[in-house]
Amino acid sequence: VGIPNEPAVTSEFVVYISSKYEQLSALVPILVITTIIICTAALWKYGFTFDIKQTNDNPLLMSWWFSAITYVSYNMVTLIGTMIPVGALVRSKSTVYSGIIIGCLFALSLALGILVSVTSIYGASDAELPMLDIAFRIGSIFGYIYAILLLLAMFGTSLSSFVAIVVYIYSQCYQMSIQMILRE
Repeated sequence: VGIPNEPAVTSEFVVYISSKYEQLSALVPILVITTIIICTAALWKYGFTFDIKQTNDNPLLMSWWFSAITYVSYNMVTLIGTMIPVGALVRSKSTVYSGIIIGCLFALSLALGILVSVTSIYGASDAELPMLDIAFRIGSIFGYIYAILLLLAMFGTSLSSFVAIVVYIYSQCYQMSIQMILRE
């Protein structure tokens, strides 16, 4: 049995996929700003009311609080797989802390804006994608822009999971090839 010269996944491929992931991660601030603009425009056009009604027929998701916790926990699982390979690239703890603070501020501002918008516009909470429904109600150009951003965000999320898997496989293959070389 010969010793492999390279792992099954080449380092060039890992670098290429990682660079595409970095390009798509620039989409996050654009999506945040667009969401804030849509929320502001919706409140400007429809006014502010805060009325949460239980419209969920799913017995597994009894309330919107439970649905929110389920959604966050689902995203935390994929976040862990994505952030572990990135953690090795962080140069200082201050970068981590500033990233946590900025990320929490983004998330809280989005959550508040979306909650207020969805509860202020009649029927928006019944749509499958409430913010997309609101964007189309404001104007079709807002809806199409937001739809494209959402599609790119979904692609970025799947790509981030793919990067985590590729980096893991690459590191395992590399370690196996080193162990094979050291044995001989």
